[in-house]
Amino acid sequence: MDKNIVIAGMQFGDEGKGKIVDFLSEDAEIVVRYNGGDNAGHTICAENQIYKLHLIPSGAILGKELVIGNGCVVNPKILINEINFFEKNRKKINLYLSGRAHIIMPYHIALDGMEEKARMNKIGTTKRGIGPCYMDKAERTCAVRVYDLVDEKLLMKKIKQNVYSKALVLELDNAEEYANDIFKEYKGYGELLKKYVCDTSRYLNEKMKENKKILFEGAQGCFLDVDFGTYPFTTSSNTISSALFCGCGIFPKSIEVRGIAKAYMTRVGEGYFPTELFDETKNHFLNIGKEFGTTTGRPRRCGWLDLPLLKRAIMLNAADDIVLTKLDVLAGLKKIKVCTHYEIDSKKVDMFPDNPMDLKKAKPIYHELDGFENVDFGRIKKRKDLPLNAKKYVDFIEKEIGIPIKIISIGPGRNETILC
Repeated sequence: MDKNIVIAGMQFGDEGKGKIVDFLSEDAEIVVRYNGGDNAGHTICAENQIYKLHLIPSGAILGKELVIGNGCVVNPKILINEINFFEKNRKKINLYLSGRAHIIMPYHIALDGMEEKARMNKIGTTKRGIGPCYMDKAERTCAVRVYDLVDEKLLMKKIKQNVYSKALVLELDNAEEYANDIFKEYKGYGELLKKYVCDTSRYLNEKMKENKKILFEGAQGCFLDVDFGTYPFTTSSNTISSALFCGCGIFPKSIEVRGIAKAYMTRVGEGYFPTELFDETKNHFLNIGKEFGTTTGRPRRCGWLDLPLLKRAIMLNAADDIVLTKLDVLAGLKKIKVCTHYEIDSKKVDMFPDNPMDLKKAKPIYHELDGFENVDFGRIKKRKDLPLNAKKYVDFIEKEIGIPIKIISIGPGRNETILC
């Protein structure tokens, strides 16, 4: 790493960011998570073990310094379980947890499920309490932050204030008992996490002055961004690369934006998906690509690679280059399609539309390429050694998007990675 790098998902999440963060962590000194909560899931195959992470940055596997920034929402139970998992596997966790990060409480999780059930139009929430937690953050007086969690008097005050204000909606029979039970549980979490809490903004700014190599790990993907995604079918936070500035309280003067995109497309939950498939090719992606959500376990919706969508993601994230993941999953298909344009109201467009009404009318226009054979991808170390039609596929994408593909992932293992 010559400079700081931010890893940003270019699609709907699940692009393989966890593996790439783990791969790039070898050259980093600090790995930072700056947005989202445990609705994100990163699956990493390393050291003959599968790691499924939701909050701990993926640099933990290589023992890097880890930061959870103020832009995150934290379920303390999940975080403690992940810390315990690493410690049981004799891996020390060097964690710095922002006191300004917000805490997901039991009533957030309860409200998340109730609200989704009541919606006429489902949005596909993971029901992890993410949205209600961010709602309390925006409301300001109801939020519980990490600083509150580690202060018993503040914690009790905040819990009672929240439980009493939400008692009617939660249909509580005994609000006092409910509040006391939460306090007893979360007080214990605060005691366990207290040693990790610090001013992470100051910490990171000091490390930047020391020219430390910092890797910023984004959660979810570009089109789940609450401002620029397929609203309302999004998460509740900003997921594009610029979210790291507010999510960490820093402004790196020198940073590379590395976009992560699958060689095809997937999506979990509801929302627009122009290139979605409903045939045997979908089953190929689902089964060969093991496309089941790390967080939810739900089968992912699958489709062809969407270049108009990718071009907008590159624009929104100011991506310098692309990591193309899961290229190996395409092996065995006789033909491979790539969406190059949409037809909207009889007009040909090459950019994912900003207006949802246009997106509803968008019909994909495909370019078809010949497929490539299934080979032992684990033995391939250079781009030039890929099957001929796989190289043609990568070359075609690179030419269309106008920025280089710097890394190609051809399997789940850390060593199944090609540097271009």
